Amino acid sequence: MINALSCGLKDITVKDSTSGLVTECIPCASCPEGQELYPRCGSQITQQERGSIECKNCKPEHYSDEMDIHPCKECHNCLKNQIVIKECTNISDTICHTCDKGYYFEKSSLDCEQCSCCCGDFKDVRIDKCISDNQPVSNQCSSHRAQKCCKTPFPSPVTSEQPTTKAYVVVKRSSTDKNKTTWMVVCIAVACISFVIVVIIAIIMFWKYRDRGRRSGERNAIVRNEGLKVVLFTILLLCGKRWSNFSDCS
Repeated sequence: MINALSCGLKDITVKDSTSGLVTECIPCASCPEGQELYPRCGSQITQQERGSIECKNCKPEHYSDEMDIHPCKECHNCLKNQIVIKECTNISDTICHTCDKGYYFEKSSLDCEQCSCCCGDFKDVRIDKCISDNQPVSNQCSSHRAQKCCKTPFPSPVTSEQPTTKAYVVVKRSSTDKNKTTWMVVCIAVACISFVIVVIIAIIMFWKYRDRGRRSGERNAIVRNEGLKVVLFTILLLCGKRWSNFSDCS
């Protein structure tokens, strides 16, 4: 009889079902990719089970990527929020990539954590992955850092509160200046149109009086005087109206 201690870990031990003594040590056979030896190396079987030694397919979520005597290995699971390049098969393990967009690998937790808000106190350490993912400037810091100062550690990807406020102030000032400029242009346009209208009326009146003067020679001097008065009155009226319009617009 062979002593039980003579069988190694790379053997399958065969025992007598009655006496329990070791009758044989069978060297483990190598199985191809996607399979494993059954029963496994180091197992003990009876003489009646000797004929059941074979290579079997790996169980689900297990794989074997080489021909050997070892059992199939459990498939590796990617981290939550990690990109999966290739799912696990019976001959290859899962292939994982970097964390999803907006997430980075945190060494302290060995997990993909979300890019979070920065404190803005000159102690922020911006994460390269968050920067390369084109996250907002206000949302490129560590989640652990954010928990110390942010009311919402994981804000949605929007611009920070401070830049938004500044942008609002700039827009508000620009709108006021634009409205003021618009009203100035309108007032100037109205004044110019009024000037043109008054000049046209003055010219018409002047020519009207002039025609009457031609019909009556003795009234030529009066026509000239009246025309001059009309022109002077028109100029004074125009100056007064333009000044009034400018004052209202200001």
